[in-house]
Amino acid sequence: MTYQLYWGDLHNHCSISYGHGSVEQALLRAKQQLDFCSITGHAFWPDMPTNREHYAEIIDYHNAGFATLAKNWERLLQLQDEATQDGTFIAFPSYEWHSMKYGDHNVYAIGPELPLMNAEDLPALREVCQQSKAIAIPHHIGYAAGYRGINWEEYRPE
Repeated sequence: MTYQLYWGDLHNHCSISYGHGSVEQALLRAKQQLDFCSITGHAFWPDMPTNREHYAEIIDYHNAGFATLAKNWERLLQLQDEATQDGTFIAFPSYEWHSMKYGDHNVYAIGPELPLMNAEDLPALREVCQQSKAIAIPHHIGYAAGYRGINWEEYRPE
């Protein structure tokens, strides 16, 4: 069996949600040195803390980023599709779903389409993925459980 090594970045943040730099610049840099990439905007946090007295800055920061991604989602899909070149480079659509209880997950699709769909919990996110032919991969596995780190009791390898 022959294997082929590919280089990529599956978790690139930029100003599409809350980050720095343009999508166009991120894709240009990726195409110069990688085989694949994904611009992973921050999309949802269904169990975000709601105590504004303690978390107002965090709540506002994240909600502004989520709104920016939602507003620009179709454009992001278009830019990634345009950057994809058969046989040399692919840009996967993706987004990041946060959860205190279940841990953050990144949702990826292989084709150019991926609906930006919120899910109230991890079982619902799995259903969204099945409907969209996407996968959800645990992220921030080094974070503490209960604070956006993966909850291994809820993990399902399928």
